[in-house]
Amino acid sequence: INCCAKFLDVYGLSSLFPCFMKTPGKKVKRGGFSEMEWVEHVTSIISHLLRNLSGSQLQRLMNKFIEEDHLKVDRLIELHLFYLNRAKTVDKEIAAEKLQLDEIDEDKEDEFLHQEA
Repeated sequence: INCCAKFLDVYGLSSLFPCFMKTPGKKVKRGGFSEMEWVEHVTSIISHLLRNLSGSQLQRLMNKFIEEDHLKVDRLIELHLFYLNRAKTVDKEIAAEKLQLDEIDEDKEDEFLHQEA
């Protein structure tokens, strides 16, 4: 919690939110992170700040979201929709894989019963 306050005190928001709004291009070094990892790291930092700050420090962070006609809220919604679609896709893949595994299990059970007879 103290780290979050310290981050705010050393003007970390001025470097964090440009990273949140746009990932650096391929020319800029990202520390070896992919674009998705970069976005996840930055949103994780913001999440921890929102959870652990209070009072005027939290208000300072929240004010960042209403700057520039709520542009950062638009980015949050964009990320939410992206991850929602991604989660739905993965859920469909898991359901299909589970169905396939159930069919394989039934086939093996039939083979086993035929071997006993």
